[in-house]
Amino acid sequence: MSFQLLNIDQREHAGIGGKFRENAADDSFSSAISYLLSYDRRKKKKLNSDPLPFRNTLGRLEEFPDEILCIIFNNIDALEDIIRFGLGSRYLYDIAYDVIHRRYVDCLSSWAGCRLICLGGYTNFDDLPPEVFTLDEIDNIQRHHDMDVNDEVGMDPYRYFTTNRQTLVPSKPFIPKEFFHELLSPSESNVSSEYLERLYRHFEELRFSDDTLTYTTDQPWVLCNLSKNEYIRMDAVDNFYDCDERNPLAQTCSVFSTIAVLLPRICWISNGGKGIEGCCNEYYRGSWAGDCFEITTLNRLRPAKEESDWVDVTNDAINDTVKLWESLYGSLWRNML
Repeated sequence: MSFQLLNIDQREHAGIGGKFRENAADDSFSSAISYLLSYDRRKKKKLNSDPLPFRNTLGRLEEFPDEILCIIFNNIDALEDIIRFGLGSRYLYDIAYDVIHRRYVDCLSSWAGCRLICLGGYTNFDDLPPEVFTLDEIDNIQRHHDMDVNDEVGMDPYRYFTTNRQTLVPSKPFIPKEFFHELLSPSESNVSSEYLERLYRHFEELRFSDDTLTYTTDQPWVLCNLSKNEYIRMDAVDNFYDCDERNPLAQTCSVFSTIAVLLPRICWISNGGKGIEGCCNEYYRGSWAGDCFEITTLNRLRPAKEESDWVDVTNDAINDTVKLWESLYGSLWRNML
């Protein structure tokens, strides 16, 4: 039976999908960590030095308040046009850099607060977690079923998501290097190619640097179930296999990651399904399937719902995962790490 880790709200997925036994030991699902991160918007990545000399030709723009300039920049769609506008002065460039930085970060955190489920194939539409889909989503699934001539098993949400997904995973905005060469033309700029190369490296560093979201903190990172006010501590997952990483992105390349611990709790197979191969259960129905999640620091937990307190379920979640992995791979599963 095939499984797919799905973001219901964004109609996106992480990993390649397939049999649970094959994918649980693959770090492709762990890529979802970077899209669940909820960052502190008050912190900004600072510019270390000027990437190129500026003409400082603000003109009448000097009369505009900061709020108006930020609105102008935020309403420019193309990153290339934001850079062109920002080259007018160091002041404008600082605003342009901050706008592009936030667009990178917004993309990375696009799954924060969304509903997740690891859905098994041939899932019976009448046997899903309560209220996992909205009325509009139910209508869309129904329309897809009506148009799918190959769908002979009834309304199948797995087929709906795997045949109509928008993209593999969210991708960061991209500025092609050719754009910076175009800036060499007389109509664009009189700066040298050396400075434009520095400008290109400036934005590439922003795009790929691990500190884009300012991860440095003494606070532990936690994966939060926003629907049930429960969380899993990421440092406990690191310590489980003797790893001491303070950056949550370090787990994106890990087999036994926080996402691996999350998967058994969000898997869903219809009652009477074939279940997870190699597992003693005939079917698997995670208590967190369809809930909303984000990754944040312990000191930035959202207020708990319905006057309840946040509950640390780290030990139970890790123990459940260990039992599942022992069922899938035997007593020597730790050797896989």
